[in-house]
Amino acid sequence: MSRLYIYHHSCSENRKASKEAGMDFLQKRLQAETGAEFPPRMARSEKGKPFLPQYPELCFNLSDSGGYIALVFSSTPIGIDLETISPRPYQSVLPRWFLESEYRFLSDSEPERELCRFIHLWTCKESLLKHIGCGLGAEMKEHPLHWRKPAENAEAEAYAFYRERELVFDSLLIQNGRIRPWKAEHARPGNLICTVCRQKDEAPVSEIITLEEPAVPKERF
Repeated sequence: MSRLYIYHHSCSENRKASKEAGMDFLQKRLQAETGAEFPPRMARSEKGKPFLPQYPELCFNLSDSGGYIALVFSSTPIGIDLETISPRPYQSVLPRWFLESEYRFLSDSEPERELCRFIHLWTCKESLLKHIGCGLGAEMKEHPLHWRKPAENAEAEAYAFYRERELVFDSLLIQNGRIRPWKAEHARPGNLICTVCRQKDEAPVSEIITLEEPAVPKERF
């Protein structure tokens, strides 16, 4: 089972302060998850993926955007990405970082939904790379995304393969603190998309815990 924390803080206007808030939140949650007296020591793999040497059975991944922090825990390798939907020159980015087979479906989107679907594509790709443990760069095209043809009125489902395992993606839309399943027709600029990349044989995210300053509401799927 994967557990996802969505934390809304007040440092969105200051990137340095936002990063510090993210690290502080991560350390507190790691301490709570492990039951350790102090935050456990983190190390990084050769390519920079963080892990806990003393707790190898606890996998985690962190992302932040727009005043929100997304932190996921699992018993198997996992990746997460959180992005704010905002205008950007994505048409020039696509050929550089993606294979045509990964983004061909965008041309079938209505113009107002194409940006939202691009941000979703990006969160899938980045969460995949974070699951594997490599960063953005030349390796992006070496780990392609595939898409299952959607049922009527449904979004296409992304999947990938790594070391003979199939990886799948759980995506959420965050609108003014409200969390709902990802769907392009519901997305608007300023919303956030959160995507978790997990092994297919690992249970999907089954618990979402939303944290605000200072209230601590909790909601489940």
